[in-house]
Amino acid sequence: MNTLTDNKEKVNTTNEIINDPFGYDAVSVSNEVNTNSVTQEIDPTDTTKLSKFAKLKIEAKVAKDMVRYYELCELEKVYNQEQKEKTKQLKDSSTQQNNQVNPQLEYAWFAKTQTHYSVDVFEENVNMYVWNKQFWEIQSNFEAVTKALNWLEANHFFHANERKATEAYKTATHYMKRLPARPNYTLIPLLNTWIVPTQEGQLEVVEPTMDIGVTYVINTELNTKDLPAKQFRKFNQTEPVNTKVYYEPKPLPESSMFRKFIESSLPDPQVRQLVQEYCGYTLTNSIKHQVAQIWEGDGANGKSVLLKLMEKLHNKVAALDLDKLEGFALALSAMLHLLWWLRHQRVVSTNSN
Repeated sequence: MNTLTDNKEKVNTTNEIINDPFGYDAVSVSNEVNTNSVTQEIDPTDTTKLSKFAKLKIEAKVAKDMVRYYELCELEKVYNQEQKEKTKQLKDSSTQQNNQVNPQLEYAWFAKTQTHYSVDVFEENVNMYVWNKQFWEIQSNFEAVTKALNWLEANHFFHANERKATEAYKTATHYMKRLPARPNYTLIPLLNTWIVPTQEGQLEVVEPTMDIGVTYVINTELNTKDLPAKQFRKFNQTEPVNTKVYYEPKPLPESSMFRKFIESSLPDPQVRQLVQEYCGYTLTNSIKHQVAQIWEGDGANGKSVLLKLMEKLHNKVAALDLDKLEGFALALSAMLHLLWWLRHQRVVSTNSN
């Protein structure tokens, strides 16, 4: 009998909430009941299907704690509003993600706008270059991927990893501008300027320009203190003759250590001039003369020292075993036999007249 009375009280209490004169709880409770069908009749006695807020409000009603009851109503409003905002944010985020540009492609578009980026394509070989205000510097694969990784980290943090950076770099090579044409004239790029020999034998000093595909530099600077002007024209610009600046080399002073070294190592002026001329030839971008030198002699006569000095001037050097190059071993063998023969023969030049 007591159980029946308790159930009736629960039914009456729940009905009071659903029929609340304020009109709020009837909608709130009925919406929060988890039914299997929209048309299913709500059972007010089945509190297991009510939300936590609905249960707490029922308890507050039973306890006749109206302060707590209306406090729960306000909390429920705030909670429902927060849930609506979260749902909207998730929906907007999903829409934005669907409409988002592929990060790899976005980096490719970025690289396309960078005037100091370029690529050189030769058959299957693709190399990236960066203009460093003096020459187009080639980038290793590691350096190129690192640039893409840094960009992804700054713009798409959650996509920043090596795999996507590699994909971004490879994609960008299809969008970056091509390396400008390499010069077909003699040019010596230094760290602070370029030197261009003229047809008259003068050495013009010009300002480096990214419009020419110069991809190396000589590791030295030109002393411009004694030059008549400090501003030089860009090589690809047409300027009046009187604006050109020329460099005139001066003899080394007596106190120069290099002068003492080269004169003691090569006392013959003609041989010394020939060796120095060839050293200067290696500083240019030209191989039109198709010549090479073999420095042959006894030990401790300066060959290694001069070679190390030349290596310091060049940005990149490589050592090769000529006898291991395909097709070169036979030619090298013949050359060595010829040198041996010349050393053991007396060459006499006669004049038939």
